[in-house]
Amino acid sequence: QESGGKVTVIHGIPGLTVDVFVNGELTLPGFEPGDVAGPLDLPAGDYALAIAPEGAGIDAAVLTGSAAVTDGLNASIVAYLSEMGDPGIAIFVNDTSAIAAGASRLVVRHTAAAPTVDILLADGTPLFEGLTNFANGAPFEGKADVPAGNYDVRIAPAGAGVEAAVF
Repeated sequence: QESGGKVTVIHGIPGLTVDVFVNGELTLPGFEPGDVAGPLDLPAGDYALAIAPEGAGIDAAVLTGSAAVTDGLNASIVAYLSEMGDPGIAIFVNDTSAIAAGASRLVVRHTAAAPTVDILLADGTPLFEGLTNFANGAPFEGKADVPAGNYDVRIAPAGAGVEAAVF
């Protein structure tokens, strides 16, 4: 039987190196934009999260939140910006259910300070269309089991096509 859960922490706020505190303890010092920590093995329980500018201390936290870890949980915690640029913390439960042999699970979550987007293959084939920023509500996530392999993927404004890809 599993005891506790696995949590991955993702820093998605550009331009701000932070210290991450868990239950009042400095856990991830100097966490830079784009950094990913984990998956971290955590005992089941409730956790208080605080994110502060690097070196400023917990009292200067710009984001706070809480997370409950249960036995068998696999989750991602993302510090992100809304489409309007407001910071937030999102907690996503990861689907780790079995998939067919030769397949991979592709999950795309929109937590960028950007409008609604489409996720396309380089040839223009849509993978996921109309993903909104997490703060705007559903649909912020696209998920599919696909044949294992490498994919050349593009992100474009919704409905604009691969020619307008920004990434």
